[in-house]
Amino acid sequence: MRRTTILSALLMAAVTTAWADVTNRQDFVFTANEENDFFSIPETDKHYTQGIHFSLLWPDDEVPWLARPLAWTPPLGFQGPIQKFGFELGQDLYTPINLTTSALVTNDRPYAGWVYLGALREDRGLTANQIPTLDRYEVELGVVGPWALGGEEQDWWHGLIGNSLANGWSHQLKNEPGVLLRLDRTWRVVDRGEADGVHVQLLPRAGVALGNIQTSARLGATVRVGYHIPDEFAATIPPKCGWYVFSDVGGRGVLYNEFLNGDVFHAGHSVDPEPGVLELRAGVVVELGHSEISYTYVYVNKEFKEQGLYDAYGSLTYRYRF
Repeated sequence: MRRTTILSALLMAAVTTAWADVTNRQDFVFTANEENDFFSIPETDKHYTQGIHFSLLWPDDEVPWLARPLAWTPPLGFQGPIQKFGFELGQDLYTPINLTTSALVTNDRPYAGWVYLGALREDRGLTANQIPTLDRYEVELGVVGPWALGGEEQDWWHGLIGNSLANGWSHQLKNEPGVLLRLDRTWRVVDRGEADGVHVQLLPRAGVALGNIQTSARLGATVRVGYHIPDEFAATIPPKCGWYVFSDVGGRGVLYNEFLNGDVFHAGHSVDPEPGVLELRAGVVVELGHSEISYTYVYVNKEFKEQGLYDAYGSLTYRYRF
């Protein structure tokens, strides 16, 4: 009887420990994102006109074998970070303003499609001065040109919403391989509010992108105000119902952008990029237990010298934490 009691106690301890291990970490995270100038106010149909992206992050500290090379890089200044690894599949489309002509539009950006598969890594934890920090690494490998199926995707979407088809995809960038390396760091430097009330947060960030798709550096900051804002920096994100609104300002210095500078390995159409680009974002996020739904309005000032007006698009995101 005593032996049975001891075994039962050991079993309960093991189960409790295993449950603690499971509940004290983040599990799979799935994200679906659609960016489209159809979602902007007023609706437009030009330049960065659509992007669709799907990502899946594995449970904490589990490394799928295709993402193992990302695990070889040491954390940057963290004190025992928690890591997540995963993948992203995406497609982005770019067009000039004039979609009706079949001739080359020489004073506007070229048609371009970009489809890629990316390996992801996120490090979260504390850095110097005990500041909650989130790093995101991404290595994207893909193709630019007709193989990216940009024209086919836009024709399908325009048919769905009843818009006329674009006639200039024969002038798009040629088929070329693309490589893009990204590193972004976000800090939470302000978090004010009651334990179960409205919070105000300030999150500055910095990042770099390297590759033939884009080479740039970025700086920005986000202000969030809301109730039960999910804590992306913590070990766990308990499912709750909540909301927050946010405003964001960011800028990037651009050395190279294939979608403006044109093909790397082929001669073709290009425009003159602006060295600096300003982006303003504002949106709302609703938390419903394990699910998160958000809308973001994005304003982008001139990206190239021949450009007339600013660009704008809307972004819809659905995220599910298992």
